[in-house]
Amino acid sequence: MEVNQLIKERRSIRKFSDRPVQLQRLKELLSEAEQLSQDEVPPRWRYVIAVSPDERLRLADYLMEKVVENPIAKVALSPILKSYHKHFRQVPASIIIIAQQNGNPIKDEMTYGTVCRIIQNFQLLAWDEGVGMLWMTDPILLNEAFSKNVGLRQGEKFVGILNIGYPEKIPKGRPRTPAEKRWTVIS
Repeated sequence: MEVNQLIKERRSIRKFSDRPVQLQRLKELLSEAEQLSQDEVPPRWRYVIAVSPDERLRLADYLMEKVVENPIAKVALSPILKSYHKHFRQVPASIIIIAQQNGNPIKDEMTYGTVCRIIQNFQLLAWDEGVGMLWMTDPILLNEAFSKNVGLRQGEKFVGILNIGYPEKIPKGRPRTPAEKRWTVIS
């Protein structure tokens, strides 16, 4: 597919089919995305992958842990939490992206920018093969329990979770704001 068309047609996918995603192919696509994205920044990131049913169950438990600690939230939100937990168990694959930080704001931002390019390239490469994903950075994920459970270390930054799989349904595109509407001219 042409790059222009690929960029325009890629969608965030929230509903996945039961079709499994091959871990080896995900690794190859991620490797290719890294090669396309790297510049002078040395690799300072890593991935935590959940593909097997046991790994996906643990990840779903990790995501719910902080919310269910609150007894009121647990009772009041029980049906929603069960649905959310089930959704995460059914996602065919998830990749958590973690960037290393060294305290130098410029280098840390360069690393973050590189990781974001990798994620975008990974999404496009996967989409070209019919694999969709959703990049999640929800504030609910940023808690001590989740960070500890996924092995986030001192000096590392959570970048997001990619939920990955073959789309059950591809949403329609939304109208986009033309770039000119976001321009400001220096005066």
